[in-house]
Amino acid sequence: QMLERADAEISRAVAIIHPLRDFARQGRPTRVYQALGPIIDDVHRILDPALRANDIRYDGPCPAALEDLELPVDAVFIQQILRNLVANSIDAFEQQGELTKCVAVNVNDDDGDYIDIEISDNGPGVEDSVEVFEPFATTKAEGVGLGLAVSRTLARSHGGDLVLASRGRAGVNGDADARTVFKLRLPRH
Repeated sequence: QMLERADAEISRAVAIIHPLRDFARQGRPTRVYQALGPIIDDVHRILDPALRANDIRYDGPCPAALEDLELPVDAVFIQQILRNLVANSIDAFEQQGELTKCVAVNVNDDDGDYIDIEISDNGPGVEDSVEVFEPFATTKAEGVGLGLAVSRTLARSHGGDLVLASRGRAGVNGDADARTVFKLRLPRH
């Protein structure tokens, strides 16, 4: 079982490297209509051990909302963006006290031309002085500061965008429920 799991992870690494190589050569992703639900589910499955180890509740999107939702994306790149955002949320809780920790992924398909995927957490928030998308800017002791910059580039290569919709900062304005929210916007067509 351990060897099968290791083999699966090697296959996953190869599946990530090939599209990145092609992207570096062509400057654009290979977009194919993909079901969004399995992409989000896979990210949760991969990061579930870290979520559980840190006692973080995960609230995923309603499966019915994703049932027939397909987008023209490079699935590996979208997974990388989502993995980076959820992993950043997990890391943010290292400085958090004993309150209930929660990471949520929501999908909004109200806009006819775009789908918005919001990744939010109730962690300590992002300081106003931090330029989150600036390459090599990081608040992590061991971070490189490229994750969000690369993620935004990948989102824009799909004709979408990645923005920081809310810096969170619970308690700054007396709002105990303030959440840090990143919004990944992807075109439907």
